[in-house]
Amino acid sequence: MNSQLQQAKSIQAKLQAVFPLSGSGRGIELTERIEFLQRLYDAKIVHELEWSFKNPLVVVVAGGTNVGKTEVFNALCGERIALSDPRAGRTRRPAVFADASKSEAINQPGFLQGYDRSVLTDTDDLERPMDNKPRFHYVLRENRPHPNLIIIDSPDIDSNRLDNLVTARQLLAASDMIVFVTSPSKYNDEAGVSFLDQTLALRKYVFLVFNLLGPESEKVIDDFKAAVLGRQKKTT
Repeated sequence: MNSQLQQAKSIQAKLQAVFPLSGSGRGIELTERIEFLQRLYDAKIVHELEWSFKNPLVVVVAGGTNVGKTEVFNALCGERIALSDPRAGRTRRPAVFADASKSEAINQPGFLQGYDRSVLTDTDDLERPMDNKPRFHYVLRENRPHPNLIIIDSPDIDSNRLDNLVTARQLLAASDMIVFVTSPSKYNDEAGVSFLDQTLALRKYVFLVFNLLGPESEKVIDDFKAAVLGRQKKTT
């Protein structure tokens, strides 16, 4: 075992023993942060070191309901994999798309650790509840133009569906890059802003897609920069 992997596994083991002190007043927030750090080490850092950074890059497409997120995901895949739905929070399970040559990478136990996996045969499967065991559904295609990318469609992020936000954060931990899709009606939704804050704090690569812009596009984008990205500047 090389020294970097040994050190990462040591930190990983220590994280399992970390917990907030009772009566701290911030127990829920601290627990969420600890759990995220645990997943970051489990699903990304240790996993990548074990495979000598030979795995494909993981691109997660995230955003709120009715912002065009799934259409962006389908466009990146080059075909219609997932169906968009105007009803908030309908998509509950991640859809994963990759070149067939990356089948081994997707089926490694460390890829989206803790998730069961199934081939996507029916898009209705993406709407089924997670139950006690999270699950993702995947599609493999031969000879894709970008074979070294794994593209994941995250469940919609909305303030009224915190279970989806939990899944999105789990995907964030395993990602190399986030394609964040938003719109004039959704860019300041608290759940989406919280997700974007965490993404930027981790210094993940972010590609922002501002969809459905109308005549006041410049005003909306300026407000987004001030209200959303401005929060990140105040905390760094």
